[in-house]
Amino acid sequence: MANLMVGIDVSLRSHSVQFMNDSGDALASFSIPTI
Repeated sequence: MANLMVGIDVSLRSHSVQFMNDSGDALASFSIPTI
């Protein structure tokens, strides 16, 4: 079974999210605006 790592960077104007696999390869990333 593979592991999935999720990183979240919280800031005043937006939040950044990144998904990575066991090898450290980025699978997906996106930003969510803060309301």
